[in-house]
Amino acid sequence: MKIPKALYINDGKKDFKFPQQLDKDLYNEKFKNKLFCHFYDCNAKLSFNERKNGYKYFSTWNKSSHSEDCPYCVTYKDELKRSNVLDVKVDTNLSQPHIDKIFKRLNEKLNYENYLYTPIEGKTKASKLVCENGTQENIQPIIGNSDSSTLKPPKVYIRALDELSKRDFNKIRCVYGIIKNMQIDKNEDGSKYAYMNFDSSEINASICFPPAFVISNQVIFDKFELLKEYINNSSENFFCNCIGDVKSKKGKPFKSYNINIFQAEAIKMNNIPLEQFIYNLTMPTK
Repeated sequence: MKIPKALYINDGKKDFKFPQQLDKDLYNEKFKNKLFCHFYDCNAKLSFNERKNGYKYFSTWNKSSHSEDCPYCVTYKDELKRSNVLDVKVDTNLSQPHIDKIFKRLNEKLNYENYLYTPIEGKTKASKLVCENGTQENIQPIIGNSDSSTLKPPKVYIRALDELSKRDFNKIRCVYGIIKNMQIDKNEDGSKYAYMNFDSSEINASICFPPAFVISNQVIFDKFELLKEYINNSSENFFCNCIGDVKSKKGKPFKSYNINIFQAEAIKMNNIPLEQFIYNLTMPTK
């Protein structure tokens, strides 16, 4: 699997490196054995590759393993037939303590993103992914509050928008990114739904509020028109993080994503719970 960037660790210093910055001689002289997976809390070792046509990329070092929650971790059980993947149903009912732990874990990841900063040549934005590799720290994946139930809740891994892949389909994931716009519509049977489109030129992904959400959260949904107008007519960036069931969009299997939300508690706008965010819009400005 091709990996677009690596975390360079040398004498306690950490920095992102991109394959375009290296060649075989420079890699062997300075970077070999010092490149690791950039994903948060993954210690997999990486190697540099360059094809005859000049195409460069990183790949996983032979016999090195990625953490279970890393998007570059591939196992045989992930190689499922398309017919076995598209219609699988998963348990989407998460407890509030479970949701709180997931969002806390996300905040830890984002804090690391702010800690390491490497501008990409030709771009002004910081690199998105950060991890503290090469340390003895071992933060376990979030599996919910095991004390409150004899049943283990589903593991919920965190994905930036560009980390989504086909192995996330039919799994509960915490996904984050910038929202571009919002739409409200109805099905032929009259049932209503809504969706927010992520702002990305590379990943086709949306947050979907299906009819089941509308039925369970009617009071909140009644104010979605206000929320839509605010998002679609504002110059503000809306950072959204949500926990939902990742599905493939109709007609675009494995190429686009719907993150289906069934609980209002499972989505935040600019780090504010959705219900509170909407309530703030109804308050008169001073």
